[in-house]
Amino acid sequence: MEDEKRNKNNDDCGKLFAENYLEGVNRHAKRIDLNPNDKTDVFENCRHIGAALEMFIYAAIAWNNPLRLLDVRERSTKEQEAVTVLQNLVHGLPDVRSLSRLQVAPVNVLLPIVVKELTGTRNTQSGLGMFMKQLIQARNDVVHRNVLPNSAEYIITRFIFFKNSVCQCFGKDDPRFLALDGRLPDSRPAFSRLLERQIINLRTSYVPTNNFELHNRYNSTIGEIKNEADSYAKYVRGIHHTEVVACPVCGYPCFMQRHTTHMGTAPMGEPDNSPSMLAPFSNFSDKNELTLACAVCGLIWNEVELAYYAQISELKLLIPVFDSRQIKTKKTDILKLVASIGK
Repeated sequence: MEDEKRNKNNDDCGKLFAENYLEGVNRHAKRIDLNPNDKTDVFENCRHIGAALEMFIYAAIAWNNPLRLLDVRERSTKEQEAVTVLQNLVHGLPDVRSLSRLQVAPVNVLLPIVVKELTGTRNTQSGLGMFMKQLIQARNDVVHRNVLPNSAEYIITRFIFFKNSVCQCFGKDDPRFLALDGRLPDSRPAFSRLLERQIINLRTSYVPTNNFELHNRYNSTIGEIKNEADSYAKYVRGIHHTEVVACPVCGYPCFMQRHTTHMGTAPMGEPDNSPSMLAPFSNFSDKNELTLACAVCGLIWNEVELAYYAQISELKLLIPVFDSRQIKTKKTDILKLVASIGK
C-alpha cells in the first residue's frame, strides 16, 4: 500500500510538470480566433496557434515520461544535469527552479514522438504529422521573419484538424484536449503545487541541530550579509535590504535579502521629450534581486521559488525590512527569536 502511494505521488509530479505546459497551451488557446474577420490580427492568431501546438508537444511527452523531453543524442554536462533534474522529478523530488530553467530538445526532434502517440506512426511527411509541422513552420515565419505566406484559413483548418485528432485520441474530458480548447479548469499554477511537494521533501529530510551550532551559523550568516551589503554599497552604489521571516521549511528566522539601486526616471516615449516613470533600477550586478537564505536548514530561494510560494502562503514577517549594513544591530533580536523557537 505504501509503495502504491509513493508511486502515485511520483506520477503526480510528472503530471504536474506536464500541467505547467498545459497552462501555457490553455493561455494561448484562449487567444485563438477560429472565426477570423477583418479585425482579426492574423499574425497574432498564427503565433498563438503555433505556440499552443509547441507547448502541447512538451506537455504530451511530459505526461507519460518527462525524460523523453531531452535529446538523448546530446552528451554535454548541461544535458546530464537536465537528466538528473528530470530523474529526480519522476522519483517525486521536484526542483522548481531547475525545472523552470530546463532546456528541452528542439520541437522538431520531439514532434515525431507525439505524432506516433496520436496516429501510431512517426510520419511527419503527410497527414496529421505534416499539418503539425506546417503549423510550427508558419509560427516561425511570423515570429522570426515577420512573414505569413499562408492564408488564415490554411492555418485554422490545420489547427482544427489537429485539435479534433487530440480529442479522438485522448477524449473530450482529458486535460490535454481541454487545454487546446481553452477550457482547462482554473487551479493554482502547477509549479506552485510542485513547490509544495518540494517543501514537504525538505521538511522530511531536515535534521535539527544543537543550540551551539545554531549560534555559530547565525553569527557566520550575519557577518556574510554585512560584508556583502558593504561591498554592494561601495562597488555597485546600491542598497542591500534585509528582512527576517520564518523559514518555510524549518520555521527558524531566515533572511530575505533584496538588492536594489537608487530610483531613476525612465522615459515612456522619446527620450527627453516624453513623460517619464520613476522606477528602481535594480539588479545592476549579477546578484539575484531577491534571495531567501536560511542559516539553519540551508534553504536558498530566489525570485522563482518566492513567486510560486506567494501563491501557496505568505511568509511570516519576524523583523521588518532594514538596511543590511545595520544587521549587526539586529543580532540580539534575531538570536532571541532563535531561542524562543528552540524552547
